[in-house]
Amino acid sequence: MKRETVKTARRILEAAAQSFREKGLPAVSMREVAKKAGVTPMAIYRHYADKATLVEAVVAHGFEEYERYVGAPPPDAEPLAALRHRAGRIFDFAVDHPVFFELMFLSPQASREIVSAQRMRSIHAPTYKIAYEAVRSWRIGQRQVNPSNSVLTLSLLSYCIGFCAFHLNATMNLSDSAAREQYMIGLEALLAP
Repeated sequence: MKRETVKTARRILEAAAQSFREKGLPAVSMREVAKKAGVTPMAIYRHYADKATLVEAVVAHGFEEYERYVGAPPPDAEPLAALRHRAGRIFDFAVDHPVFFELMFLSPQASREIVSAQRMRSIHAPTYKIAYEAVRSWRIGQRQVNPSNSVLTLSLLSYCIGFCAFHLNATMNLSDSAAREQYMIGLEALLAP
């Protein structure tokens, strides 16, 4: 893809994500996204065939950013430190990219727009895999076998995503730094033997 084409596609994705957050998925038209991105209505269709394709691309882009955030912990990190690092980066991603976080984890409309359940699972799979591998590494180091790694992974992801959702919706009325501190305290409680 040409450099200008990539830049235009990214501008459209960012405009779409912002519009979806401001108005909600059902209320946003392709024409509105094109206007916000500074492209013609016809130009948007050269990049995305329809609204469902655009929503899928926005969610997929969000997960790419998420993977960069959560990514690899410092190379010399012990497994528990690596798990803490990754969990902390989930919070950082939510605060730094609330539009993507909301669409990725909190928007049932986004899931419905991505028609194929198999496609939605494939988009979400790296999130689970990163968390699962962090839990597995930590538990191997601890020589723990119960509960299962998948149950613990789902519990941790549920905590991380839920806490971030409460914070983003201002339910707790805390600054980002105070909320992150509380988030990490809660994480420690979940990880305690």
